[in-house]
Amino acid sequence: MRTTDAGEGWTVMDLATATIADLLRMVKSVLEVPPDDGVAAWDARTAFVRTIGLALDRRGLDGDSLIRHGLADLFQAPILGSVAVSLLSEAQVPGLDRLEVDPDLNVQGWRDAMKLQGPRVNFSEAMSHALYLTQGWVTFAPLETLVRMQPVASEELDQWARSVDESSRAAAATYRWAVLRLVEPNLENWDSTSLRKEYRHTVMAVDAELPASLIAEASLDKDELAHAVARKSLTEDEVRVQAGWNDVREAVVKQAKMLLRQGRCAEAAALFEFLLGQAPADSWLRNNFAFCLITTRPGDAYVFLRDAQRLSYKPISLLLYNRACCAGTETQKREVLFDANRHWLEDLESVPVPAFIWRRPANAPYDFQTAETLDVRADLGIIAASLATELGDMDRADIWQKRVAELGAIAS
Repeated sequence: MRTTDAGEGWTVMDLATATIADLLRMVKSVLEVPPDDGVAAWDARTAFVRTIGLALDRRGLDGDSLIRHGLADLFQAPILGSVAVSLLSEAQVPGLDRLEVDPDLNVQGWRDAMKLQGPRVNFSEAMSHALYLTQGWVTFAPLETLVRMQPVASEELDQWARSVDESSRAAAATYRWAVLRLVEPNLENWDSTSLRKEYRHTVMAVDAELPASLIAEASLDKDELAHAVARKSLTEDEVRVQAGWNDVREAVVKQAKMLLRQGRCAEAAALFEFLLGQAPADSWLRNNFAFCLITTRPGDAYVFLRDAQRLSYKPISLLLYNRACCAGTETQKREVLFDANRHWLEDLESVPVPAFIWRRPANAPYDFQTAETLDVRADLGIIAASLATELGDMDRADIWQKRVAELGAIAS
């Protein structure tokens, strides 16, 4: 998506009547993809974000804080991801030496500001330092500087980073939670702090300490929330032990998602391949690496997805859907159908599973496109019916179609 196109499309909308969630989704979609038309496009992007901020201010909200803290990852991820790509390419890591840095960002300027120069930069330490610096940048830099993703003097970057204290972290966490509950339906993409805040507010009736108008616009399913909190708590000990690396990993993952949306699958896959070298038993990374290979190397993707399943990747509906997307041989298709049928009968997730997936458009059945789904369980049922049809098992295809219909009836 090009920022100027988005801006032109929204000039006809009456911002006074748009919901708070609509306003945040608008600015989120603009920030997700940097413009590629030069100065004019960056100016349009900045003006649009400023307009949305003023519209939020008129609702009695702090538009600046909602945008800078609630969407902080959209400012940090392009910077951290591009710096990571630059470092890996410079280090000539096998398979990553031809990665391209984002031409729309002043990556060299950021590396100068972060003092990340020289042939012997330790990647993990460098990225942890970059994360520390960009947190201060997000907290204190003028919003226009964030929107334009401009590097600043290294002294200023250092000062901002040192000035981040517990009160500013707490405020940032609250705004992040407020925005997530309005624009991110997939609780798997929430951080543990936001999940805990939501649980305390929704289940324990703890005061949200946010304007009522902001809280009133969203409500989450309590069962789905409890499942997400439980799943997140199972990994908290590991995350605490590897806090620095996990933060870096998350930033690089967000960059990979941007690359996928731009069709740069090989580069996204290379990033995940490097991360797997740091954590080879991580089933989540293995699934995501395979996801990047589905459109170009489906046979390899299938193998990595089988490995991720062996390592107990969750949610299993998403993994099985990914396996179905790259199942090319008759044997693979029958394997997927067998596993999907067993999963559906024995341990199907009890709540919807939102996900970022590949999907074949009806008008282009041989061309995958990225998509956001509200429930990958339904997508699994649909693709299972399609595989059964390809195998000539019409009875089985009919069973899967009925299952999808039943799932829809339960959801309604």
